Parts: sequence; C-alpha cells; structure tokens
Amino acid sequence: MRLFPMSGVATLGGIVIGILASRDATGRGWEYLPLVGGFSGLITGVFFWWLLIVRRGQYTIARGVVAGALTGVVGHYLAGYVLILTSFISYKITGQPVSSLGEQPVDPLFGLIGAAGLALWGLILFGWLTVPIGALSGAAIAVLQRRRFTKLSNQEDKSTD
Repeated sequence: MRLFPMSGVATLGGIVIGILASRDATGRGWEYLPLVGGFSGLITGVFFWWLLIVRRGQYTIARGVVAGALTGVVGHYLAGYVLILTSFISYKITGQPVSSLGEQPVDPLFGLIGAAGLALWGLILFGWLTVPIGALSGAAIAVLQRRRFTKLSNQEDKSTD
C-alpha cells in the first residue's frame, strides 16, 4: 500500500518515456522500450521508495525528492540492461538478432558496461524530464503519505484511549 503510489508514477513515467524514445528510434528492437521502461520504473521506484522512505518511516520532502530523482536516474541504467538481456535471450532462443544492425547481441556480462552507455544516452535525451519529474513526484507523494499516515496514527491513538 505504501509503495503503490510511487511505483505507479514510476511505471507510468517509464512507459511514457519508452514510447517517446521508441517512436523516433531507427532500427529494430526499440519497440520494447515502453515495456522495458515501465518495468524499470516499477523496480527502481519500489526499491528507492522502500529504501529511503517506507523502511525508515520518514515521509519527508527531502527523502521523497532523493528517492524520485534516483528512480529517474537509475531507471535508465536498468532499462538499458533489461533491453540488452531481452535481446540476448531472444537471440539464444530464436537464433535471430533483434538489433537494428542484425549482429549478435552483447552477452549479459558485457551488457553491464553496455547498459551504462545506453543509460548515458537516455539521461542526455530524457533525463531532463525523468529526474525533475521523479523528484517532484517523490516530494508530492511523501507529503501526501505523511498526511495520510499521520491521520491514521492519530485515529488509532484516539481509539485506544
């Protein structure tokens, strides 16, 4: 319940950025970006929200900003790596390359490095959207959740008196 708002926003953001990026991309394999972006947003959003907010029970604006901004940054790396992994797995299963040039995909180990390159390009092209929107979303969700959980806590205290 406490992870749902940030995970939903991050997933939607990943899907939207994936659509924007895949729309103008040339070659094959980019059509998976909306799905990969949504998955990456979900995973990074849940992870950073849990790590910085829920686990500590500190619903502050600053923590929300950091969790959202980290989601906006790290999501690019995870999306790049998942894209590389899906290309590799698809090639191993079908024998058909998924890339725009028709070559054999990068293996998962070298994909860790390749994902950094994809993430850098993703941050250059879309980071100006993902990082500030993630930070603002994180701040807003932290404020809303702090209000909600403070009210619930106050109601529980009154009922036990």
